[in-house]
Amino acid sequence: MTSHHKVPADLPADLIDLDRWPVADPASPPAAAVVRRARSALADQGFALLPGFLRPQAVARLRAEADGLMDRAHAVNRFRPAGQVWPDSRGDWRLPADYVQRYASVPYDAMAADSGARRLYQWSGLTCLIGAIIGDEPLYPMDDPAFACLLHVMRADDRLDWHFDPNDAVATLTLDAPASGGEFEIAPGVRDGGEETPAMAARLQDVVSGRWPAIHQVAPRPGDLLVFQGHMAMHRVREIGGAAARRNLVWSYTSLVGEGFTGDRTAYGA
Repeated sequence: MTSHHKVPADLPADLIDLDRWPVADPASPPAAAVVRRARSALADQGFALLPGFLRPQAVARLRAEADGLMDRAHAVNRFRPAGQVWPDSRGDWRLPADYVQRYASVPYDAMAADSGARRLYQWSGLTCLIGAIIGDEPLYPMDDPAFACLLHVMRADDRLDWHFDPNDAVATLTLDAPASGGEFEIAPGVRDGGEETPAMAARLQDVVSGRWPAIHQVAPRPGDLLVFQGHMAMHRVREIGGAAARRNLVWSYTSLVGEGFTGDRTAYGA
């Protein structure tokens, strides 16, 4: 983060716990220290967790907003067999195991313009923070009316099997945690830069069989921010147990100006 950055006028200071996470001025030494720690965690385990990123009252506010959107949630329940080619703008690859995709989501354009979810996603300081954590190249919010910012909902028996995301960076903000299950697991270091190679295919098999040595698990709590590289690290969400839903905001970022979602849009009601 360089010194030409200024504190954005649209800083959502009523939402972010700036005492715990002093990221209001991206050029400040405290913000740089946050980035250094997060980048170290990302390198070690494939994700960076910023616990308590939101103020408790902000979590309650965003939960209430989510409650008002549940009638717009689009349910997905899909099965894809092992060996099927997964088209990917960063390089196609084959599913190393059967894939289940079971959840519901609310698209970005269903959220009110003044909602907390949109205010956070549209704050340039958050984009700068995520970009600095991921690497040295600038990131941009995804230019997509549905996929850019999703409310992701998983209930009992829902799950999302091992996959890559069609974007360069992802930040998830937990609103509700399930009673059991729903852990996020990530396997960094398995993907090559482009099209699938035999070595990469072998690594993917190691992941789904549990042989890959670098699988990390985390169960974020409400208010936690999780940052990872969606298209570089294979990841999954384990099956949800109990009656309580797992609800996350999922923000997508890209290194390409104006890039939209390149995957199957019907999975998000678009």
